[in-house]
Amino acid sequence: MEKKEKEKKEKEKKEKKEKEKEEKEKKEKEKKKKEKKEKEKEEKEKEKEKKEKEKKEEKEKKEEKEKKEKEKEKEKEEKEEKEKHKKEKEKDKKEKEKKEKEKKEKEKKEKEKKEKEKKEKEEKQKEKKEKEKEKKEKEKQEKEKEKKEEKEKEKEKKEKKEKEKEKKEKEKKEKEKKEKEKEEKEKKEKEKEEKEKKKKKEKEKEEKEKEKEKEKEKEEKEKEKEKEKEKKEKEKKEKEKEEKEKKEKEKEKEKEKKEKEKKEKEKKENEEKEKKEKEKEKKEKEYKGIQRTFKQQQTYCTGTTSVHSIRGEDVREKKEKEEKEKEEKEKKEKEKEKKEKEKKEKEKEKKEKEKEKKEKEKEKEKKEKENEKEKKENEKKEKEKKEKEDKEKEKKEKEKEEKEKKEKENEKKEKEKKEEKEKEKKEKEKKEKDDKQKEK
Repeated sequence: MEKKEKEKKEKEKKEKKEKEKEEKEKKEKEKKKKEKKEKEKEEKEKEKEKKEKEKKEEKEKKEEKEKKEKEKEKEKEEKEEKEKHKKEKEKDKKEKEKKEKEKKEKEKKEKEKKEKEKKEKEEKQKEKKEKEKEKKEKEKQEKEKEKKEEKEKEKEKKEKKEKEKEKKEKEKKEKEKKEKEKEEKEKKEKEKEEKEKKKKKEKEKEEKEKEKEKEKEKEEKEKEKEKEKEKKEKEKKEKEKEEKEKKEKEKEKEKEKKEKEKKEKEKKENEEKEKKEKEKEKKEKEYKGIQRTFKQQQTYCTGTTSVHSIRGEDVREKKEKEEKEKEEKEKKEKEKEKKEKEKKEKEKEKKEKEKEKKEKEKEKEKKEKENEKEKKENEKKEKEKKEKEDKEKEKKEKEKEEKEKKEKENEKKEKEKKEEKEKEKKEKEKKEKDDKQKEK
């Protein structure tokens, strides 16, 4: 029987080591998986920053080109561009700092979570070892007790044989008394054993309840994390939207300003033109007035207009007509150039808007893809989490079944052991009785 007990303990020890090994391997796998995910995330962040940088450089090139085309407004635009560039740089810096902060926070929380899990596991292991120690101590005490009882019985037997003839009646009474005491003792032990079992079951039940509570808290924390993440994403999108609207408004403002300046310029040119026209008309009127006075004087003196005077007037009128036509032609040419310039500016503006529209669509498509990807990753994580929980549950159920099975086997062995003792006792009594009969 002792040999069987020893084998059983060796087997339990071996199983325990196997379980610990499996747990260790599982943790190593999870750790590697997590590290891989972290690495992928960092690479994505770097790729994103690189794209933003390229976009920013392209924007700067475009601004440089516009700067060269608008030489007259150079100083003013340079100042505005520098201010704008500075703000964007500050914004990028803040975004980067914010991301770094979020990343550090996440790593800190992960570390705390791991520490907590590790601590819980160590406490469970410690508790388990304590229970096993108690169990072994109890078994040891039981064995020593049995040994002691056996020794006492042997002693009693010896004394009984020595005083058998003289105290038959006394021995009989003593024997009955001892039997009664033994029964009482066994009864008490049985009750004690029952109480221990009950206590053990109660303790297991409490532990299961605690485990459930911990699982529930864990789930709650996970949900809170998900909500916080969604909130941050929403805030980020809102901020981006506001920034875009702000840029659009600034662009519109700049456009209106340019239009206003253009109109002011045209107005000034027209006023200058009108002023010149009026001066020209005034001079012509003065010249014609002088000519009329001159003609009147000639007519008064000779009575007729000279041929030379008429020809001079024709040449002058012809020259004035040619100059007027030339001015009209120049005016038309300027109008044509002005229209051509406006047309080119409108086409340029149209192209800029189309380009901007395409960039917005591209950005929108990119964000949709990223959101879809994130959604799939979250679904995958949820699935993995559920599978892990199911496996844990299955494992616990299996352990519970194994434990119950072992307890039943132990009970069965205890029962067999007890029956064997009873049988030996009866045979011994029978033998003693037979021996006494023979002596008689």
